[in-house]
Amino acid sequence: MAKVPESDKKGLSTEELLTGIGKLLYKLNESVENGNARLEKLEENLLTLLQEKLDGIAGQLVKTNELLAGDSTDPVDKKVFVKELGKVTKLLSESAKSIEKTVKDVIGKQDKKGGDALAEKVTSIDKTLRENSQYQKEQLEEMSKMLSLHSVEVKDNRVKEFNRSAVMHFNNAEYEQALSCLQDAIELSPDNPGLLANLAHIKASQGKLDEAEESFRKALKADPDLEPAISGLGTILVHTGRANETIEFLQKFFDRESEPSIGVMIAMSRAYSAEGNHSKAVALLEKAEKVAPGHPELEQELAKYR
Repeated sequence: MAKVPESDKKGLSTEELLTGIGKLLYKLNESVENGNARLEKLEENLLTLLQEKLDGIAGQLVKTNELLAGDSTDPVDKKVFVKELGKVTKLLSESAKSIEKTVKDVIGKQDKKGGDALAEKVTSIDKTLRENSQYQKEQLEEMSKMLSLHSVEVKDNRVKEFNRSAVMHFNNAEYEQALSCLQDAIELSPDNPGLLANLAHIKASQGKLDEAEESFRKALKADPDLEPAISGLGTILVHTGRANETIEFLQKFFDRESEPSIGVMIAMSRAYSAEGNHSKAVALLEKAEKVAPGHPELEQELAKYR
């Protein structure tokens, strides 16, 4: 039989017993404090996470509202966007209030079941937030598409307005004003072949033939069949002493089944004239006259030979 330790024979003293109880109470107290700290940390992380998610969605709403604050030529569409945004904002606000109340209720329970209840509620909140966020995301994506289409329409309208002003100034021989308006249009639509052709016509009228030729060629690169650029470039080539190059450039438009435009025919007649072939120039102009009788520019060209 094993010998009983001496300490067990004597038993624990009162002092030793109190010390042991004190250590046990300290450990229990430490465990409670650690549990409370974990709950507080969980609360802090939860609220931070929720705030980040809500801030992200709110940020999208702010950006969308900023888009709506821009110039609009169609106030009816704008009302539709504002109405849809109102629905999303209302839903977001209601979700935020519900989440805040739930978190406060759970954190307020400082009993031993608080941790389990909090975990359960966090799962529920996360599910609700995900569902609402998905709905809001879909709504924002739909409105984003509408805004994109609306933005394109607004930009196109502004381009057309600038171009109309440029044409008006050009017809009044106000070339600097025309150039300013057209540059505003090109800034919005830099690869627009029609704008580039109009820019070339302004440059030509200012005597800047090299810049005009460059703009005509850029326009034709974007749209090889753009008539104002075709006839304009042909005329520039004639004025810069390249009649042969003009004829070669324009001939392909005469080789097609359809008749070339009046502008192309006038440009070609000028090339023939520059080459000294006046009879061929007149014949081409008379042919054009049958197609477009009374055409003002055509009449001016024919008047040179009559």
